[in-house]
Amino acid sequence: MNNILLTSGFNESRFALCVLERLRCEGIKVNKCIIGKKSFRKSVTKLKTLSVAGALKIIQKKISRDKKGKYQTPEQILINSFMKQNNITGSNLDNYCISNEIEYLIAENINDGEALDFAEGTDLIIYAGGGIIKKGLLEKPTIGILNCHNGYLPAIRGMNATEWSVFLGIRTVNTLHFIESGIDTGPILCRIEHDYNSSQNIKEIRAQSVINSIDDLVKGVKMIHKGEYTLENQCPADGKQYFRMHTVLKNYLNKKISRR
Repeated sequence: MNNILLTSGFNESRFALCVLERLRCEGIKVNKCIIGKKSFRKSVTKLKTLSVAGALKIIQKKISRDKKGKYQTPEQILINSFMKQNNITGSNLDNYCISNEIEYLIAENINDGEALDFAEGTDLIIYAGGGIIKKGLLEKPTIGILNCHNGYLPAIRGMNATEWSVFLGIRTVNTLHFIESGIDTGPILCRIEHDYNSSQNIKEIRAQSVINSIDDLVKGVKMIHKGEYTLENQCPADGKQYFRMHTVLKNYLNKKISRR
């Protein structure tokens, strides 16, 4: 495995930065990085996927943050702590890439022609954000595109997998798998179980599952690098696709967590 590429949704992604640095510390060289470009169009598209209440909530948080100063979500707090514990500094991926001699491309879309040309000759792609991956990019790597799904596959596919896992009483694991055209249906590399009993609410559980994804992705890349793995194929009928959890169910879940 000579050529590894990492994708990121935006230049300030601390998640992607942490994955790159943890891989470097493990002696695994990432050769290229595709960085998605933030745009007004993307923001509008994201808001369109939400309910009116959800969109207003995001806008209100932004206004509140601008008025009161810096606001940190549980995920931001945890990732800042992770960076401090692992002596990871910096904030921008382009600067990190320059300092570590990694070729990078800032693309309007990770599926456009420029990005596809940039991904030519890649053995493994590590997905650390960037949106839905289409056929052109799926066909580029010789090994595949590695993703960390925050739920037990094949049982729970789709969105808010950690939340649905807790809600349904299913084992809370991160599943490393290769991305295919279906939603979370690709071959499974491994499952890594995590304990969230110390978390006080669903936001904390979700945040911790994302932070766990950093080292889980690193473990997966090391397995692939050493060739020490056997893939488990999924059967579409073995699981269900879940969608964004409604606020009413999240409130119920928070009460359930507080009583345990």
